[in-house]
Amino acid sequence: MDYTKENVEKCWMILNQSSNTEEKRQADNYLREFQKSPNCFDVCLSLFLSENMQNKIAAAFILYQIVRGRVLDLSENKDLFFKLKAMYFNQIIPNLKNLPTLVVQKVCFGASILILAGILTYWQEAIEDIMKFSKESEEKCYIAILILSNLNFEYSFIAVNQTFGYKIQDVFIGKKDIIFEFIS
Repeated sequence: MDYTKENVEKCWMILNQSSNTEEKRQADNYLREFQKSPNCFDVCLSLFLSENMQNKIAAAFILYQIVRGRVLDLSENKDLFFKLKAMYFNQIIPNLKNLPTLVVQKVCFGASILILAGILTYWQEAIEDIMKFSKESEEKCYIAILILSNLNFEYSFIAVNQTFGYKIQDVFIGKKDIIFEFIS
């Protein structure tokens, strides 16, 4: 199946605007399969960086679902992890200004999942980095608060094995004071 920006746009619109149940089912199936494709991140970035607001909304929602569903892959695949980290923090988050709150939240919640995926391996200083990031501007402070305050929620919902989950829990117990002080 051809996973292109245009096809993802079309399926997103069908899913959100069509009254035809069969069309919606097919669009949903396409988008679910798209999330497993090797080019899903690049297509989502292209959607997000477009001028079309519906594309930005679609990209934020789809990326969130992809990251949430692939947390173990991200924790085990260094190249994929750093690709997504760079995409989120160098290309998506800098372009959140003046976007609807729902888009900002979905992007920040995806960043929370990236922290969970990387905190044991590739990004052990994630909490501290987000706190430094927050000092750069009021907008970045708001984004950092959304990211950090959502960690517990995402932790409780991501599909991780028990050992992985306990290790993350131990890291957060060790960092709880600085996280709570920052969020307060």
